Amino acid sequence: VREGHTVLEIGTGPGYNAALLSHRLGDTAVTSVDLDPEITESARAHLAAAGYRPTVVTGDGARGCPRRAPYDRIIATCTLPSVPPAWPEQCSPGARILAPLATGLVSLDVHATAHGPRAEGHFLHTPAYF
Repeated sequence: VREGHTVLEIGTGPGYNAALLSHRLGDTAVTSVDLDPEITESARAHLAAAGYRPTVVTGDGARGCPRRAPYDRIIATCTLPSVPPAWPEQCSPGARILAPLATGLVSLDVHATAHGPRAEGHFLHTPAYF
């Protein structure tokens, strides 16, 4: 991630990654989504105790968070069977999606086309255990 980027994190967990992203980019640039309301409530408390206030949303990460889009980066911290179609639609042109799929860690670049966003990339030679 670079200064000025907006990031959508899928899988909030305890809020550690959201804290790192908020420290680097500022709270307003970070959105984190998790399905479990207990996890998001706990993460908000952890983040506030550390002095960070990114947007933490309880919801289905497969749907992303369209109300805060577009994003320059979407980073998933949970293993997925595939990249949900909603994610490229919520990306800025030139955005990148990083997600651990069941078959390995994938990095996708998102490009605007006449038919909508297109994500293409490759599997990284890095183990991914989430």
